[in-house]
Amino acid sequence: MKTVVTKAEYAAMKERRPSCVSNWIAEGKITSAALVGQGTRAKIWVEQADRDLAAGLHIGQQLAQDRPAFDRASDALPREETGSRAAPVSATAAGDDFLLSARKAKAAKDISEAKLAQLKMERETGRWIDAQKAQQVWSRELSGILLDIDTFITGALAREIADRHGLDAKSLAVEIRALYRAHRRSAADQAKEKAAAHTREAESAV
Repeated sequence: MKTVVTKAEYAAMKERRPSCVSNWIAEGKITSAALVGQGTRAKIWVEQADRDLAAGLHIGQQLAQDRPAFDRASDALPREETGSRAAPVSATAAGDDFLLSARKAKAAKDISEAKLAQLKMERETGRWIDAQKAQQVWSRELSGILLDIDTFITGALAREIADRHGLDAKSLAVEIRALYRAHRRSAADQAKEKAAAHTREAESAV
């Protein structure tokens, strides 16, 4: 039997807004074969529209909506009329559970793959970096900077000051090195205290 209804009536049958049906038509998920009439006044041939949607909407798309277009794949087939609306074909509870589990598993897999792909893209484009590798690179750079400073202040700087003020360059270099390294130890201790304080604050906030 060929059931023809308005777009609004078809939307109500699927528990959707009428705009959703219009979108399905515009996207080609409901083909022209399921339309009766022309333009905005065209009506829907229910059985053909159901077959179109069953073919055009994969499970991931159906789960992304508030309610899947069909509770079961068999809902897309012609139905026997009971009153003004076609009644869905009944299925066993076991069959329902199996289909629901399959949909959930497929949706979870799609979401997981999408997240992995996004993370890979963000890492390749430089948005995210490997913290451990970054720390290793920075440690090497910092060691080089500190060594350059140590060499300069105990070498060229100490000699320049000694020559200007008539001092012994070696003695001055030893004193400068001792003061500089004491300053570095103090700065390192303060940094450790700040890091520990931040850690305690983060743990107490959890």
